[in-house]
Amino acid sequence: IAYLIVRTTIRGRALLDAVGPDATKDETVRLWYAATIAFLLQTGNYANARPQLDHARLLFKLDPDILFQSGYYHEAFASPLIQAAAVAAGSEPRGGKAHLEDAENDYRRAVRENPRFVEARVRHGRVLTLLGRRQDAARELRLAATAAAAEGPQLRYYAELFLVQAEESL
Repeated sequence: IAYLIVRTTIRGRALLDAVGPDATKDETVRLWYAATIAFLLQTGNYANARPQLDHARLLFKLDPDILFQSGYYHEAFASPLIQAAAVAAGSEPRGGKAHLEDAENDYRRAVRENPRFVEARVRHGRVLTLLGRRQDAARELRLAATAAAAEGPQLRYYAELFLVQAEESL
């Protein structure tokens, strides 16, 4: 199955790059990238998500969804579990802190492009806490907690959970 996914995404990229007159202005192309990246990330297929993300970021530099997914990728790669697996596999991973810094940058840019993107704001605040930037994290998570109330109970729960962690660390 993994082989088929890789072949499909490679062929899909080639096909969608040929969309004229400008693939970067085609909503279907953007949605295809967002959907395939979401699937790859959800299934933990980070190796194949990376080239999809890299190509999508070239095409859609300021798209908040693509920036969010890139942040999610880096946040996941910063986790101790994935860092340990990378070391055990003999690869030379970038350290977790470098991935957290990339995640923070991507989430910040996603929020800048769409200030109402509450999940990006929640994750941004969490990454700021992990980076030790507790004041910034608390400020971001206060905004997120207020906005998350309108988005639903699950997002509100995480916003408030991470806010408590940031404020407790202050």
